[in-house]
Amino acid sequence: QRGGAVAKRWEWPPWCLNFKSPCIEVWVLDEDTEKGRWVEAEPQSRVVDKNNRDAYLCAEYNWDGEYYVQDFGPQHVRRRGHKETVLEMFERAHSGGDDLEQTMLAPGRKRNDQGGGVAHLLED
Repeated sequence: QRGGAVAKRWEWPPWCLNFKSPCIEVWVLDEDTEKGRWVEAEPQSRVVDKNNRDAYLCAEYNWDGEYYVQDFGPQHVRRRGHKETVLEMFERAHSGGDDLEQTMLAPGRKRNDQGGGVAHLLED
């Protein structure tokens, strides 16, 4: 947590979970070339931590003609055609610490969050 601030609970915005009309891009890093790029993806499911809180988004994407399924943190998901990631959206909406930073750490890390969801602030 930054500056001792109380962590905020977060949720994937509804548009991230639009399975019928996918509208997300994910950041994929090519392990061979160590170069990455944003690619269109289709959400498959939300991945929650042991407290049933959003942690990752499982998405399928096409990389050079082959399909892959991978879990992505909010720093690697954005709305198609936009530059701002889900992480940046929440950071902008909530100054101070939040548990989004935890998604960049090893899965299963203990969370102390007792806050409320903020997805309603990001709906169109």
